[in-house]
Amino acid sequence: MFLGGINLNPHSVVAPGHRGKGQNHDVYVELAGPSAVDVHHSFVQRWNEASERHLTDGRWGAGSESDLPFPTRIPDRKGNAIVQIQRTIHSGRDSNGHATPLGVVYPIEAGERSNFDQYRAAIRAARRSIYIENQSVAVPEIIECLRQALLRGVEIVAVKKTITSPLPAHNLASSLSLNG
Repeated sequence: MFLGGINLNPHSVVAPGHRGKGQNHDVYVELAGPSAVDVHHSFVQRWNEASERHLTDGRWGAGSESDLPFPTRIPDRKGNAIVQIQRTIHSGRDSNGHATPLGVVYPIEAGERSNFDQYRAAIRAARRSIYIENQSVAVPEIIECLRQALLRGVEIVAVKKTITSPLPAHNLASSLSLNG
């Protein structure tokens, strides 16, 4: 299974260094083994609940009116890498808490914040430095965790793409002010 950004085009699949007009940065990874079932399960869950196949023009070919089947087995281990899969599902977005193979039914209608929880845990565990490369950091709880890290003496480097459009920019530096 291959995972990555949605920008699978000639400007995103480029050589290291991203040199060239219009080239941008996206990351792709091949995932195999037991962790792949979690991604497969999440995809099926989201596809079945978020699709528009009930609309006349929302179907993509024969069979698209049916739900995709959930995975039924855990793939064999393929290596020694430790992999953790997280996601964010907002409360009320999904309702099918179907269990993964060998898993338990999850109350997904309440939402899931494992991605958010992982960010907070990583920031709280940092002792020397934090490097963030993101388009925007605007979640108040994450900003507060970063502020607390600064108070512990952790060095924070945040790389953010320059915004040249009239979109409002979030000023991470002012949010992390140690005076407020």
